[in-house]
Amino acid sequence: MAGRFGGNWHGIIGGTSNLGRVSAKLTQSMNQVSGQFTFQDLVTVPVSADVDATVNGSLIDGNLNNVRPLLPGGAAPLAPHVRLPRTGRILGMIDDDGKRITGFWYTDAQTSGGFILSRS
Repeated sequence: MAGRFGGNWHGIIGGTSNLGRVSAKLTQSMNQVSGQFTFQDLVTVPVSADVDATVNGSLIDGNLNNVRPLLPGGAAPLAPHVRLPRTGRILGMIDDDGKRITGFWYTDAQTSGGFILSRS
């Protein structure tokens, strides 16, 4: 079914050392999905990433690119010990009614975890 992954999503994300919220705005055309993920990390800083993914039935497999911090205007730069990822991957599955995506993620900063998204 074309477009099952398209739309606005929100949920929770857990990982190597933290927990937070995640939102995604995705567009689907045939078996290609693109858009943006925003992670509101409760430990470091919120980040945003571009997503480019492929859909195969109920599965989504994609890359997270251009990961960048969302620092408010005038905020101090990140502490030297904070290492943000630059790229990552997501692997997920949409449920039968198209209202929830569950999956896993990992990054080039040696972090990984799981996520649950619900359609907004």
